[in-house]
Amino acid sequence: MSHALPEEILRKAYCTSQSGKLAWHKEDALEAVKILPQQNLAVLGGDLWAVSPSGRIQHFTAYHWDAQPHTWLHAIETWQEFCARTADYTLGVLSEWDLEQEFSPEDAARLLFHLEMVDQSAYEKQVTTQKT
Repeated sequence: MSHALPEEILRKAYCTSQSGKLAWHKEDALEAVKILPQQNLAVLGGDLWAVSPSGRIQHFTAYHWDAQPHTWLHAIETWQEFCARTADYTLGVLSEWDLEQEFSPEDAARLLFHLEMVDQSAYEKQVTTQKT
């Protein structure tokens, strides 16, 4: 997916070289999530990463979330409403996680939040692919 995010948000992101997935430090992730509905992007979920000085990504499977429900309820909500709902859910999750209490200051500084973002077209392709 080409990232339809403002340049100032993209500049703050860590981008994986192979897949182009994006992750941010907590405050930057919160800022990114707030603008996703304006960009017609939904957050299907995400997870916590730590990036080593060498660039190796460590995934923390205990820190993963899926927007609930993470399916577009298109019979009762517009795509824009779905984007807003998933952003609100994600803001709640990220705001509740007080990870600085669970990690050393050095490790906490390496934590990044990966957001699984999708536009309407990509979402519809995913749903179609899953049905076949």
